[in-house]
Amino acid sequence: MQETPVFFSNETGKPQYKINLQELLHCMGDSGQAGLIRIEGFENPAIKNYFPGDIFKTASEKFHEILLNLKKRGILRKEDLITFHTEKYNNAIIFLSKKRDTNYYLMHEMDVLLYRLYDTFFTELAQDYRTHLPWHDSFTVSGSFLLLDAKQELGEFIAKSIHDANENLFFHQKKYSLRKQEIINHVILHQEIEPRYLKVIDLKTSTTVLNFSFASFKSTIPWMKNSWTAFLIASEEGFDIELDDAAHHIILKDYMEHNTTPIVLFFTSPWSQNQTQRTHFLNKLEILWSTYPQKKMLSLPMAHKSELEGLINDLSIHSIFTDIILSLDLFTINYDIESTYLPEVKGIEIKRDLFLTAVQNQSTRAILEKVISIAIQNGCNVIINGIENKEELEIAKNLGATLATGFYLQGLD
Repeated sequence: MQETPVFFSNETGKPQYKINLQELLHCMGDSGQAGLIRIEGFENPAIKNYFPGDIFKTASEKFHEILLNLKKRGILRKEDLITFHTEKYNNAIIFLSKKRDTNYYLMHEMDVLLYRLYDTFFTELAQDYRTHLPWHDSFTVSGSFLLLDAKQELGEFIAKSIHDANENLFFHQKKYSLRKQEIINHVILHQEIEPRYLKVIDLKTSTTVLNFSFASFKSTIPWMKNSWTAFLIASEEGFDIELDDAAHHIILKDYMEHNTTPIVLFFTSPWSQNQTQRTHFLNKLEILWSTYPQKKMLSLPMAHKSELEGLINDLSIHSIFTDIILSLDLFTINYDIESTYLPEVKGIEIKRDLFLTAVQNQSTRAILEKVISIAIQNGCNVIINGIENKEELEIAKNLGATLATGFYLQGLD
């Protein structure tokens, strides 16, 4: 079968995609038209800085695996044509075969498929690499249309369509952003939120001493069904305070009716707020503390001592007096943890990504052991979050942790 090299780079003059003409013509059918989607992932060299060790390589391979399995999973049809870049591992062009009922693609139908592709890549990568990915730079998905004109060479039209897809990228990213905002707003307005709790177990007595709260969302969108990715996107889109607030009201109302154990409330990004956002954040907390009288603790991302002192001062002005748990992950493990000297800080939570890395990497383990030792010397509990089996539970004990939570522990007390 004949293949044609497609030149569309003025910089190198090299063929970037080799396309089987017969397969492409079959894909286009009688209409002389096809939808075109351009996908690229992990080709921005700047994002390598976000991935320690071999994680960039494994994340890139994961992206490639998702791309190869799009047909098998029914996201693409078997008649659709995928062709990879000659030099870039995770750069591909997808030619969409004609619709079954008509010969033409409408922009709305292209949007639906682009959204589904975006959701698939985002959600699956987040399962394993959620603390590493700089989401806006890791991958791109954009589309255009290929219209055949007998007067010009097919290669020229392919090159133009690829160029159009590149030009459309900003437009598609803006639409993704608006769609994400719409989905989050719908969940908030319709209170499609379900409260969930994880028992925090004392590793010496095997009794429940706290409950971690979190929310799950009634949504068909993959990233919205996952609490972690939902809050990540809400933060990126500027809706984290609103989603936090809606979730906390539903959680506390439910919890007040069924539990007496102190509850831990998680907040996603209290440090990056400007003064207007900080005031809004504090007013929301003030309402929560006055409306729901049960014992509550705040879980906040690890921060420098000066930042935490500023927040504690703001809380006291609003008559909010609470114990605080600071969470550590791979990004914050190297922070100076002098914040644990503050009397309001009662615990350090070790996120699962950091815990697993410490299990596998001796240097990370040494740092974590030092952090745990300092925290305990300062009178803080150390909580390992995400225990999923007996072996991990024993490792948590050996590290010196005092408390732990995770799905494995929910029936042990």
